[in-house]
Amino acid sequence: MSKKPGKNVIIAGAGRVGSYLARLLTREDFNVIITDIDLREVEQIDDEMDLQSMECDAVDLPFHDGIDMGNTQLFVACTGNDELNMLTAATAKSLGAREVVARVERLSYLDRNIIYESMLNVDYLLSPKSLTAHAIAGAVGSPGQFKNESIARGMLQVIELRTTRSPLRFGQTLKDLVLPNDVLVGGVSRGDNVFIADGNTTIEPGDVVSLVGRRKQLEEARKLFRSNERAVESVVIMGGGKIGSHLAGILERQHRVVKVLEWDEAVCHKLSQDLRKAKIVCRDATSRKNLEMEHVNTADVFISTSHDDERNIMAGILAREVGVQQVMSVIHNPDFARLVQRLGIDMTFTPRDSFADRVVRLLHQKEGTSSTYLHDGAVELFEITVHEETRYTGKTLIDVSFPKDSRIAGIIRDNELLVPSGSTRIQRGDTLVAMVRPENVLGFEKALQQ
Repeated sequence: MSKKPGKNVIIAGAGRVGSYLARLLTREDFNVIITDIDLREVEQIDDEMDLQSMECDAVDLPFHDGIDMGNTQLFVACTGNDELNMLTAATAKSLGAREVVARVERLSYLDRNIIYESMLNVDYLLSPKSLTAHAIAGAVGSPGQFKNESIARGMLQVIELRTTRSPLRFGQTLKDLVLPNDVLVGGVSRGDNVFIADGNTTIEPGDVVSLVGRRKQLEEARKLFRSNERAVESVVIMGGGKIGSHLAGILERQHRVVKVLEWDEAVCHKLSQDLRKAKIVCRDATSRKNLEMEHVNTADVFISTSHDDERNIMAGILAREVGVQQVMSVIHNPDFARLVQRLGIDMTFTPRDSFADRVVRLLHQKEGTSSTYLHDGAVELFEITVHEETRYTGKTLIDVSFPKDSRIAGIIRDNELLVPSGSTRIQRGDTLVAMVRPENVLGFEKALQQ
């Protein structure tokens, strides 16, 4: 999308979280400024992205000569220091930034977020680890499901799930599949390949598919792609750190049977005080013998959540080998995520992605539009309104040649949702819910303006 005046975002901190957020926002129509005290981080950003970067200490950033806080739509403080983030965000707000976000890692800040947000005038305290724990808990409640979000003013639902079976017989493609009304297949991930589905697309067991439609019908459609599943009752969590302990608390409140394996005795002692019902076992989950001694194979789900990716991967592989049917792992280095799934781990969760995705959604909600990323950021689902008469208005979707790798997943017309078919016509004033590869978004927008 072409950049627009006034849509300015400032990011303090160019580490893994800040740089990924900047990458997402530069794909859209936001003017991004990112800063970091580390010159190497700034130089790397300059080499990789089309944005403004500067070397600057976060605490001095709001007062920097090159910063116009009064014209800043969103200020995001995401350095590795909680207190610095809250102070910097509060300062930016006092100097005129319209919305401010402070990244925090200490979950105790979230427990008192109303106090901190009101006292400091910070709009949002967001924790990548808390967001990740909630995402995992959601996946536990819906096995095989990576994402479940409302878009298009809440009228349209999108879910992303791993298939355990194909609804297609040999030789069939999606044009032969009868889906529930108002549901369509959007994107498909198969190995390292991601593509936006069309009538000639096939579905194979193990594919990750995104389904878009109305909530009730999506529940019916889901059954076509997943074998009969029993409810998850018992969960084993490896790691009692911030993600693991927070996740255990959420699952306790969902009345699931929870066991936490943690190798540090001091952490085990704290967990036993903080958690009410979970069983705490002081054992190393990267030992097959320990997993067998704890009868981990009887659990419905095994989740490795430590801060160490290698330990998480090893524990996940061993859990699969001893017989756990569903294995999930937290992976902090996103480069590992796709590789891990080849090793028998069903689902991975990356704190960086959870934080960045939440910030992007906050931005779009303020604009009255929706946007979300699917298939590890390889596909974007967003809203765009047809304001003028173009070469597309009045034509049916089957007669329109949209840019490659794009699809219309929904149309909002007169505050009503249409899940389109090939015979649906585009009208002036329609808001299209488009599914596009991020690199093709600009071409899609230009095409609608011609």
